[in-house]
Formats: sequence, C-alpha cells, structure tokens
Amino acid sequence: MLLFECVTRSRLPIADSYPNQGSGGIEMSTRPVVVLLSSAGVADLGTALQFWINENPVLGPCVNCKSVNVEGPYFRMVIEEQSGEKWVDLEFSVHHEYIRGYVIAPAIKRLGFT
Repeated sequence: MLLFECVTRSRLPIADSYPNQGSGGIEMSTRPVVVLLSSAGVADLGTALQFWINENPVLGPCVNCKSVNVEGPYFRMVIEEQSGEKWVDLEFSVHHEYIRGYVIAPAIKRLGFT
C-alpha cells in the first residue's frame, strides 16, 4: 500500500544543522537522507516511485529524501521536487517491510551519487 500527498510551498533557505529527531522524524537541514528499499519495495512500488528510485552501486535501490519519519504503521518519505518555479514536497508513506534502512550523510557524493 502506498499513500501519497503533495504539498506546495515557497523555496526557503535551510540552515545547516543536525537533524531534529523528535517524534520519530528526521527533518533534514542540508544533510541528505537516502532510504534503502527492500526487494519487495522495489517490486511493489517500482512503478509509483520510478522517477525517484536510484540504483546505487554500493547501496542498491534507494530514494533520496528531504526527510523521513519512522513512527507509526507507515514509513514516511518526503521528496523535494521542483515544478516550474515552485518547490513541491512529495510525501510517500509505505509499509516498513519495503524499507531496508536509511543513511544520513554530510554529503550525498560520499554515498556514491554525483
């Protein structure tokens, strides 16, 4: 099951700080979150997430996220997209079984992304 929500907002500068881990969420600053998908996640969600799934040579199939929330019955991923001059937050909520884990890094390049 995949729950989907789209929220538009103005693009605001984000201060460089560590993630806020209150309430089970990791609201990001300038540090990216890479969500590692399980094989079941790729099989079941591949079509819905086809534009955001990256095949990383080290990590396997994954999604670059602005923030995640691990609490509750669903794993919540927020992906930031640009639509024209507006920035849009795409929120995907998926079953935890579709997620192998997530990685937070100071720079996405260090995770094998260019």
